Amino acid sequence: NNFLLNSPQEKFILVSVTPTKEVTQTVIDERVEQFIVDKKTEKIAYVKNAEHNFEVWVYYLKSFGEQPTKEANSRELITTSKERIGKIAWLEFDGFERHLLFLTSGQLKIAELDGRDRRNSAILATGLDNFFYEPSEQLIWGVTKDSFWQARL
Repeated sequence: NNFLLNSPQEKFILVSVTPTKEVTQTVIDERVEQFIVDKKTEKIAYVKNAEHNFEVWVYYLKSFGEQPTKEANSRELITTSKERIGKIAWLEFDGFERHLLFLTSGQLKIAELDGRDRRNSAILATGLDNFFYEPSEQLIWGVTKDSFWQARL
Protein backbone atom coordinates (compact mmCIF):
# COMPACT_ATOMS: atom_id res chain seq x y z
CA ASN A 1 0.00 0.00 0.00
CA ASN A 2 1.17 3.50 -0.79
CA PHE A 3 0.21 6.78 0.84
CA LEU A 4 1.14 10.33 -0.13
CA LEU A 5 1.93 13.05 2.37
CA ASN A 6 2.57 16.73 1.83
CA SER A 7 4.47 17.50 5.03
CA PRO A 8 4.62 20.81 6.91
CA GLN A 9 8.34 20.93 6.00
CA GLU A 10 7.21 21.28 2.34
CA LYS A 11 8.33 17.75 1.47
CA PHE A 12 6.14 15.55 -0.78
CA ILE A 13 6.57 12.04 0.61
CA LEU A 14 5.54 8.59 -0.65
CA VAL A 15 4.98 6.23 2.28
CA SER A 16 4.96 2.53 1.34
CA VAL A 17 3.79 -0.29 3.59
CA THR A 18 4.72 -3.85 2.61
CA PRO A 19 2.56 -6.89 3.42
CA THR A 20 4.99 -7.60 6.29
CA LYS A 21 4.22 -4.12 7.68
CA GLU A 22 7.62 -2.60 6.79
CA VAL A 23 7.31 1.13 6.24
CA THR A 24 9.52 3.13 3.88
CA GLN A 25 9.42 6.83 3.09
CA THR A 26 10.60 8.33 -0.20
CA VAL A 27 10.83 12.08 -0.65
CA ILE A 28 9.48 12.68 -4.15
CA ASP A 29 9.96 16.45 -4.25
CA GLU A 30 9.45 19.69 -2.34
CA ARG A 31 7.00 22.60 -2.53
CA VAL A 32 4.25 20.54 -4.15
CA GLU A 33 0.97 22.46 -4.41
CA GLN A 34 -1.30 19.72 -5.80
CA PHE A 35 -1.17 16.18 -7.09
CA ILE A 36 -3.31 13.57 -8.78
CA VAL A 37 -2.77 9.81 -9.01
CA ASP A 38 -3.70 7.99 -12.21
CA LYS A 39 -6.51 5.42 -12.22
CA LYS A 40 -4.19 2.39 -12.16
CA THR A 41 -2.05 3.87 -9.34
CA GLU A 42 1.07 3.74 -11.52
CA LYS A 43 1.85 7.46 -11.90
CA ILE A 44 1.51 10.65 -9.89
CA ALA A 45 1.23 14.02 -11.63
CA TYR A 46 2.00 17.01 -9.46
CA VAL A 47 2.48 20.76 -9.58
CA LYS A 48 5.58 22.19 -7.95
CA ASN A 49 6.09 25.83 -6.97
CA ALA A 50 9.69 26.36 -8.13
CA GLU A 51 10.05 29.98 -6.91
CA HIS A 52 9.63 31.92 -10.19
CA ASN A 53 8.06 29.08 -12.17
CA PHE A 54 5.38 26.47 -11.70
CA GLU A 55 6.24 23.01 -12.94
CA VAL A 56 4.22 19.92 -13.79
CA TRP A 57 6.04 16.66 -13.04
CA VAL A 58 5.16 12.97 -13.28
CA TYR A 59 6.50 10.46 -10.77
CA TYR A 60 6.45 6.82 -11.91
CA LEU A 61 5.51 4.31 -9.21
CA LYS A 62 6.35 1.31 -11.44
CA SER A 63 8.58 0.59 -14.41
CA PHE A 64 7.22 0.82 -17.94
CA GLY A 65 8.90 -1.39 -20.56
CA GLU A 66 7.00 -0.12 -23.59
CA GLN A 67 8.06 3.10 -25.29
CA PRO A 68 8.69 5.50 -23.78
CA THR A 69 10.38 3.35 -21.12
CA LYS A 70 10.40 4.59 -17.52
CA GLU A 71 12.08 3.30 -14.39
CA ALA A 72 10.14 2.85 -11.16
CA ASN A 73 10.60 5.72 -8.69
CA SER A 74 11.77 8.12 -11.40
CA ARG A 75 10.28 11.48 -12.25
CA GLU A 76 10.00 13.59 -15.36
CA LEU A 77 9.38 17.29 -15.95
CA ILE A 78 6.41 17.73 -18.29
CA THR A 79 6.09 21.52 -18.56
CA THR A 80 6.83 24.82 -16.86
CA SER A 81 4.77 28.00 -16.57
CA LYS A 82 5.40 31.50 -15.27
CA GLU A 83 1.74 31.55 -14.17
CA ARG A 84 0.22 29.46 -11.38
CA ILE A 85 -1.21 26.14 -12.53
CA GLY A 86 -4.73 26.00 -11.15
CA LYS A 87 -5.68 22.40 -11.80
CA ILE A 88 -4.35 19.20 -13.36
CA ALA A 89 -6.12 16.04 -14.53
CA TRP A 90 -5.17 12.82 -16.27
CA LEU A 91 -6.64 12.42 -19.75
CA GLU A 92 -7.72 8.81 -20.23
CA PHE A 93 -8.07 7.35 -23.70
CA ASP A 94 -8.49 3.64 -24.54
CA GLY A 95 -7.65 2.74 -20.94
CA PHE A 96 -4.32 4.60 -20.92
CA GLU A 97 -3.38 7.89 -19.30
CA ARG A 98 -0.64 9.32 -21.51
CA HIS A 99 -1.66 12.98 -21.46
CA LEU A 100 -2.26 15.64 -18.82
CA LEU A 101 -4.80 18.44 -18.84
CA PHE A 102 -3.94 21.56 -16.90
CA LEU A 103 -5.34 25.05 -16.39
CA THR A 104 -3.09 28.13 -16.29
CA SER A 105 -3.97 31.79 -16.90
CA GLY A 106 -7.45 30.81 -18.07
CA GLN A 107 -6.08 28.43 -20.70
CA LEU A 108 -6.91 24.73 -20.72
CA LYS A 109 -3.83 22.96 -22.07
CA ILE A 110 -2.94 19.38 -22.90
CA ALA A 111 0.55 17.87 -22.81
CA GLU A 112 1.66 14.38 -23.73
CA LEU A 113 3.95 12.37 -21.47
CA ASP A 114 6.04 11.05 -24.36
CA GLY A 115 8.89 13.51 -24.73
CA ARG A 116 11.24 11.38 -26.87
CA ASP A 117 11.40 13.70 -29.87
CA ARG A 118 9.58 16.80 -28.75
CA ARG A 119 6.83 16.88 -26.17
CA ASN A 120 3.58 17.85 -27.91
CA SER A 121 1.25 20.26 -26.17
CA ALA A 122 -1.65 22.44 -27.22
CA ILE A 123 -4.15 24.98 -25.92
CA LEU A 124 -7.65 23.46 -25.96
CA ALA A 125 -9.64 26.46 -24.70
CA THR A 126 -9.18 29.98 -23.34
CA GLY A 127 -11.06 32.26 -20.94
CA LEU A 128 -11.77 29.51 -18.39
CA ASP A 129 -12.03 29.73 -14.62
CA ASN A 130 -12.16 25.96 -14.14
CA PHE A 131 -12.65 22.69 -15.98
CA PHE A 132 -13.91 19.19 -15.25
CA TYR A 133 -13.08 16.00 -17.08
CA GLU A 134 -15.24 12.86 -17.14
CA PRO A 135 -13.14 9.96 -18.52
CA SER A 136 -15.97 7.44 -18.81
CA GLU A 137 -17.88 9.78 -21.15
CA GLN A 138 -14.79 11.46 -22.66
CA LEU A 139 -16.28 14.87 -21.82
CA ILE A 140 -14.57 18.09 -20.81
CA TRP A 141 -16.63 20.86 -19.22
CA GLY A 142 -15.24 24.39 -19.37
CA VAL A 143 -16.45 26.84 -16.73
CA THR A 144 -16.40 30.66 -16.91
CA LYS A 145 -17.97 33.26 -14.62
CA ASP A 146 -21.02 33.46 -16.85
CA SER A 147 -21.38 30.08 -18.49
CA PHE A 148 -20.16 26.57 -19.06
CA TRP A 149 -19.74 24.34 -22.09
CA GLN A 150 -18.94 20.74 -22.78
CA ALA A 151 -16.93 19.01 -25.50
CA ARG A 152 -16.62 15.33 -26.30
CA LEU A 153 -13.14 14.10 -27.05
